[in-house]
Amino acid sequence: MSKDIPLNEEGEVIPLNELQHVQEGVLPVALSPMQQMQQAKEMGMSVEEMKEMLALQKEYEANEARKAFHVALAEFKKNPPQVVKDKMNAKYGSAYATLGNMVNTVNEAMGPFGLSARWDYPETTDNTLKVTCILSHTLGHEESVTLTGAPDTSGSKNIQQERKAGRTYLKLETFEAVTGMASVDGNIDDDGNSAGPSKAPEPVIISTAQLAELDKIIEDNGLDSAIFSSWLSKKIPYTKGDWGALWVDHFAMVKAQLEKSAKQKSK
Repeated sequence: MSKDIPLNEEGEVIPLNELQHVQEGVLPVALSPMQQMQQAKEMGMSVEEMKEMLALQKEYEANEARKAFHVALAEFKKNPPQVVKDKMNAKYGSAYATLGNMVNTVNEAMGPFGLSARWDYPETTDNTLKVTCILSHTLGHEESVTLTGAPDTSGSKNIQQERKAGRTYLKLETFEAVTGMASVDGNIDDDGNSAGPSKAPEPVIISTAQLAELDKIIEDNGLDSAIFSSWLSKKIPYTKGDWGALWVDHFAMVKAQLEKSAKQKSK
């Protein structure tokens, strides 16, 4: 090259839009790429020199964006929000964090650090699902995690519902992975060190009156209590066939099933 690449005191290349201002001792003003090229031409730089300058500038800006991303993420992690598991799995009797709870809580806390997350759905050639969660910073650097899975065929769902349920699970998993966040289990003993509430919502057991109501349907209609206890254990595993362990949320469904069986038996 006929000219040396201009560097600052730290040995880093001086961006084209700042070069003239550094030489003149004035504050830099943002220039468009075309303005930068024109300015470099006026300074006597060759086309090859301008190309190398632009390549170095692009590399410099990408590196600065990468460093800013990691600084922002580290600052965010100094005091991350606590995501409490907000739902109970009726089938297994376990708590979990919903996608909305996880994303809304974490995105709100990341915002002040210039961080945000979004999803992309790459196409697949088969029936599998693929989800990519992208964590980006305002300066442009981003990192991502991609997972694949199958539609959720449990229960009575149509094809679209199966794909949506499967995709929701992948969205949650990729979001947790790329942000490094995890929900708090209400049963975890953290020696009182957690900041804020940490318990998942406690299920409410049916009342004595509600239990008596179920027993009356069985007795009045001559239903086999052993058969229905077995049905209850399979339908709602956490009860282990014990009517007294049934949650209020499932009372109406169980009562409706008993009444339906009673009606069929009377025919």
